Amino acid sequence: MRSIIEKIKTRKHELILSFVFSIITLFGRSYEQENSWNLVFNNSLESLLIFILSFIVFLLIIIILEKICLTKKEQFSPKILNFIFNKHSFWIPLCIIVICWLPYLIIKYPGSPGWDFYHFLNDYYNFDGSLTQHFPLVYVFLCIYFIKFGLLMNNANIGLFLLTILHAMVMAVSFSSIFNYLKKWNISYKIRIFILLFYAIMPLFGNYATTIYHDILYSSFVLLYILELTDIVLQSNHTYKKYLKLGILSLLLCLTRKNGIYIVLPTNIYVVFKYLLRKEEVKKILKISLCIIPIVLFFISESLFSLKYVKTSYLEAMSIPIQSISRYSKYYYDDITSTEKEDVNGVINYDLARFLYNPTIVDGVRNYTGNYDATNEQILNFFKTWIKLFFRHPDAYIEAIINTNYQMYYPFTNSTFIFFEVKEESNYKTYIEFNSPEKLQNIKNNLRDFNYRLEKIPLLMYINDPGIYIWLLFFIIMLIFKKKKKIWLPLIPLMMTFICCFNAPTINYNTRYLFPIIFSILPLFCFYSYLLKQDKPHY
Repeated sequence: MRSIIEKIKTRKHELILSFVFSIITLFGRSYEQENSWNLVFNNSLESLLIFILSFIVFLLIIIILEKICLTKKEQFSPKILNFIFNKHSFWIPLCIIVICWLPYLIIKYPGSPGWDFYHFLNDYYNFDGSLTQHFPLVYVFLCIYFIKFGLLMNNANIGLFLLTILHAMVMAVSFSSIFNYLKKWNISYKIRIFILLFYAIMPLFGNYATTIYHDILYSSFVLLYILELTDIVLQSNHTYKKYLKLGILSLLLCLTRKNGIYIVLPTNIYVVFKYLLRKEEVKKILKISLCIIPIVLFFISESLFSLKYVKTSYLEAMSIPIQSISRYSKYYYDDITSTEKEDVNGVINYDLARFLYNPTIVDGVRNYTGNYDATNEQILNFFKTWIKLFFRHPDAYIEAIINTNYQMYYPFTNSTFIFFEVKEESNYKTYIEFNSPEKLQNIKNNLRDFNYRLEKIPLLMYINDPGIYIWLLFFIIMLIFKKKKKIWLPLIPLMMTFICCFNAPTINYNTRYLFPIIFSILPLFCFYSYLLKQDKPHY
């Protein structure tokens, strides 16, 4: 009995994580089928069996994964692998990745613009250059001037194709940079081969490398930013060049996605307090400045472009309260006073919210009933009522939050999003028309169908699901707690990404919101594998 207790104590972290995964599986299944947790409580025996089975399976997987992560192995060094991964650890992986993505680049010519691209492009040409501040400023003008170059050449497709190449190359370079770090960490060749094939042949990456979304550049910069952070952890003496690179990447994060500031701010502050302020040298002030200046420049850029941009609505940041009030209206419509309803109506229409409520996306209620000109007093009254109603029916709020974002951490929904058309079917009336050659259309359709079929293959389909990568993030956090290393710096950007996604309008069909985690989690897994196997302390 004592030996059993001892074994449980040594595996308590694994047991806790397996418990968390099993709960997610149990409730995720219910929300996927019924958009509520009713399936869990109405079929208690079935739920118990699913929980027990899931717990056992996940515990075994966690233990196996932990063994892979922490087992020290001698590095076997065949000449060909040494040539690829040691002598040319950046250039050969880059060439392999680009070659594997070439079919997408050719077949999808001139590229696949996403909805956001059409949104700000139309605003620019249809409204005398006025743009919504909803999109990252520098990225918007980058896209616009690429298209302007194409128009100067009398072919808008040329501008779009060059923009597509830029996206693909930035993404490919960021992935190839990983292998320089895997070499430093002495990661096994088998894992390096797996990671190279993962980035090169997994359709998700080749497809999105040829899709115009700011998430592509942003997530690539997040990956490079995290790789720089691993160096800060491992090295005791950091050069100015290292902090200059960190500062440049910080600025790029802030300028390629609006919530980049929420990644950079806590991370760079952590760097300053943990790795710089404890040093007494005056020269460290310059390094501190290199961490802070990008944040200042971001806010300055917002002011510089303020006359050009129409400020985005506060409603963009209110997904959680809007969804919870909408679900409250749907299921507890009459349990509200006239004064409370008036307070809610200051921001969204309470009566219409119950009809427009979509459990997985906030856009319907926000776009069609939201008061975009609400005063500060109306917003404050809304929040007061929102808090008050929570204590009346907390289940409505909790279920609304879970229902909107459960696909983020429930890895069995296959919630990916594939772009293949030059112009997606939408309500956008584009000022500029981009055309895909008719000769490529049949090939493009076959490639698109192949991607969709691939997402239906058992086991393989889950590689496309964002939940798997969130679970790997949870696994790494579990290892840190178990080994008591407390080295959090490289994980901060991904944890902040996870937190930001909680308030996203939807995760359903928007895997791109989680690209920073999907792009970076495998190299981080390797980094912590290397780190946790070392006996020496790290800076």
